[in-house]
Amino acid sequence: MSGRQYYYTSYVDQRSGRAGFQVKAMSPGLPPQLQETIARLIAYRVPTSLDIQRVETHPIALRYAYKGPDECILLCSRSCGRDEYGRPGNFFAHAVVLKQDLFTSVPPGFFWKSVFWCERDLIEREELASLPLLALEDEEPALDLEDVWAFVVGEQRRTLLYRLLCAVVQSQRKLWRIVICDSDEHVALWVAAVSCLLPPAYRPLLTFATYHHDPRQAPFLIVGADAARSAAWEDDTSIFLLDAVRGRSSPVEPSPYADLAVMAAQPDLYESILLTLFATTFALDDVSALKIDERLDQLALYVRERMNDDPDWLQGHFQE
Repeated sequence: MSGRQYYYTSYVDQRSGRAGFQVKAMSPGLPPQLQETIARLIAYRVPTSLDIQRVETHPIALRYAYKGPDECILLCSRSCGRDEYGRPGNFFAHAVVLKQDLFTSVPPGFFWKSVFWCERDLIEREELASLPLLALEDEEPALDLEDVWAFVVGEQRRTLLYRLLCAVVQSQRKLWRIVICDSDEHVALWVAAVSCLLPPAYRPLLTFATYHHDPRQAPFLIVGADAARSAAWEDDTSIFLLDAVRGRSSPVEPSPYADLAVMAAQPDLYESILLTLFATTFALDDVSALKIDERLDQLALYVRERMNDDPDWLQGHFQE
């Protein structure tokens, strides 16, 4: 499965003489409307709590947006220091547009810090539409399940994971944005953990940004934010705040699905319970109407009732 690529940064275009933030290069076949959508997703500003000169401390913004089964946008925006005029605050954005099929098996968050991400482009290009297609299925994701299990070890993180998954399941009804105050790498691991606890068909629907300078305006369900500003969102009822640095969160209602999924979020139970459940219950032909919502709770209650009657029901159903 190959994706169309897109580069954006501040530079001087030698062909036109134009300087400033602009598209650097892209693959052929990206329609103008899709280019406009990507342009709205890539904005990056260094957190005000950090030294703008110390690029190595600036967060990496891995972002994912779902626009339809044929337009899944995975992108990485990162600080790259000074532009060609010596001004600080430049950033480089690399986006890839793919179909959703890949992300049912490898959730988007697992491509955090994967080697294919371009950090800057020094090539003087004769044509704007000069980037090849990127075969993402041939690229090794940088994260895997072992990273997730190692991250969620410990009572505090598992408690926070439960609350986070509750917030995701209830997001359609609550209409809130989920803000995580933690390092960019930890936000990527929180997203990866939630993704692998969702049925495969639902995983492409989970939009996120490991960092965004303005969580209230970010068009993603889960947004990583500057932990130094956590107090700014504590009283905002439109936001579910997970302050992982301080080990606290906004209030959340219990979720039967989150109970089941987080209980099985460990190597010895994940395959026997969750993967078996996904294989038996979510083998659906039509996923066009799916939403991440509280119908997942209904499923969990059904499974709980059946397993109370027959503890071997799930395994027996799978073997059939």
